[in-house]
Amino acid sequence: MIQLNGRNAHVKALATDPDSDSETIKDTLSSIKDGIEEKAVGCAYVIKSVDNDIAEVDSEIKRLNDRRRGLTSNRDRLKQALTDAFQVAGINKGKTPMLTVWIQASTSVQVPDDYRLLPPQFVTKKVTHVVDKRSIKAALEAGTTVVGAELKTNWSPRIR
Repeated sequence: MIQLNGRNAHVKALATDPDSDSETIKDTLSSIKDGIEEKAVGCAYVIKSVDNDIAEVDSEIKRLNDRRRGLTSNRDRLKQALTDAFQVAGINKGKTPMLTVWIQASTSVQVPDDYRLLPPQFVTKKVTHVVDKRSIKAALEAGTTVVGAELKTNWSPRIR
């Protein structure tokens, strides 16, 4: 766990506040009077700390999604057990002063996984277009002109 002090803790607080805007963060960083190396190291610690927070959030999202899947599965089993019980008893409805429970028939269409097994008039063709950036990059690096595309150099910090 990374412990941040004073200014860096304030920068992290801004970086983790969803209501903070990028200008406020930039202004706060520019108000720090340290040299570029000290400022870079402080900023790197803030980035690592935010990365740790993101990892914790991702872990919690996974845990909650797993819990949701379990709850959904249990609910579906309960619904099926209730439907089965009604059908075995030969009834469609149960009523109490607090709740009314009933089963209702519905119709769904079952189709094979392979669409080619169906007559063509019941199949709709869907076309999607995907840009192949790898081949465009290779062509541009080889000196070929690709209209509408260009190589762009992006810079980003690396922290070890």
